[in-house]
Amino acid sequence: MFNDGKLDDAERNLKKLLHHLPEHAAANYMVGLIYMEKGYPEQGIELMQKAHRACPWNQNWRHDLVRALELAGRHDEAASIAELMK
Repeated sequence: MFNDGKLDDAERNLKKLLHHLPEHAAANYMVGLIYMEKGYPEQGIELMQKAHRACPWNQNWRHDLVRALELAGRHDEAASIAELMK
């Protein structure tokens, strides 16, 4: 659904999952991406950070989080997380 552009449907389904498993890292990450796409960067970043804390080894998530922080103008935070990628 996410890749089909059906963001509302994807968000609804992921939130159902998060209702039962609020710490589900992938669901938090995906809802964070959806929020970024919908123009809610602070909420999106918060969920992406939660996912990153649960799975700090996921380089793709870290890269996306850095990009989200940069888009939100939070350059210092983005730089500190980007340092982990080196």
